[in-house]
Amino acid sequence: MTSEQRSSISDEVIEFVDSCYEKALDGWVIDKEDIVRMLEIDPHSEEFAYIGSKARELARIRNNKANLGTAFGIDYVPCKASCRYCSLGEKWGLMNDDWHIPLDSIISIIRERLSAGCDRFTLRTTEFYDIDRLAEMGRAIHAAIPGRYFLSVNTGELSREQCDMLFDAGFQSAYHTLHLREGIDTPFPPETRLRTLKAISESKLKLNCGIDPIGSEHTSEEIADLICTLREFRPVTICAMKRVGAKGTPLGEVPDADDVRIVQIAAVLRFAFTGNVSSVPPNRQAMMWGANGTSIGTGANPRDSVHDRSTVGKWRFDHDSVRGMLAECGYDV
Repeated sequence: MTSEQRSSISDEVIEFVDSCYEKALDGWVIDKEDIVRMLEIDPHSEEFAYIGSKARELARIRNNKANLGTAFGIDYVPCKASCRYCSLGEKWGLMNDDWHIPLDSIISIIRERLSAGCDRFTLRTTEFYDIDRLAEMGRAIHAAIPGRYFLSVNTGELSREQCDMLFDAGFQSAYHTLHLREGIDTPFPPETRLRTLKAISESKLKLNCGIDPIGSEHTSEEIADLICTLREFRPVTICAMKRVGAKGTPLGEVPDADDVRIVQIAAVLRFAFTGNVSSVPPNRQAMMWGANGTSIGTGANPRDSVHDRSTVGKWRFDHDSVRGMLAECGYDV
């Protein structure tokens, strides 16, 4: 930020942001009141640009390494959970298939992506996927592809024992979260999600979670509450994940959040949380404002209004372009 831009910001805002920066730098992450105040600042303003510049400084000091993941939506099946934003929901009738990406295809794609320099892979499933089957897949992938890389799961509820079983099968981490408006837009009581978050955090697996899925209807207060809740589980990564409304779902006509709102939430996460911060989907401005990671996917996706299994292996974003974006933003790729 130039001195001219900074001069247009009130001394009060600069003092507030600098105090939050010092708290975060000292390891005293900002409290809910500070989070809400940051989230209420216009993300298009010079004031928030100053917050973004300080968030990028924090990312540089804490961990300037880029974190680029690759996700597989492996099962093209209707999900009985029928969350109101998910196009895989059985109730919405948008998913009429019964097909899983073959294991040999997953292995082939992982092998190809490893040769291209990627080393983080997530197997993403619908809510009630068989955990024993996931463990078998983990073992088979490691048997077919020796070497050092990271496997993660993004699935339904897990017990502590299941988490440790998945770790022993070759998975290092799990994505799970308490969703925005859990129990309203989903059929799950918040306590159910919290129980799994606790199980993962106490297991051998590392926890990844997210402010997910962010829409235009979610308030700063809701988002701040969720940030404060999730960080209590000591995740290694928190992402700001945009909801992309799928036509035909109950929330399909609700306006999506502005991309700059996602950038804003990612920047605030950098102040509120000491681990990795991702923005999903990839967003260059979020990277400039403190997000050191993102994820690129293929296969079944709850954001797709039309599901086409022939697109498996085609990426929604180009890995090299996103890697270049992270490098241009100053991260160690």
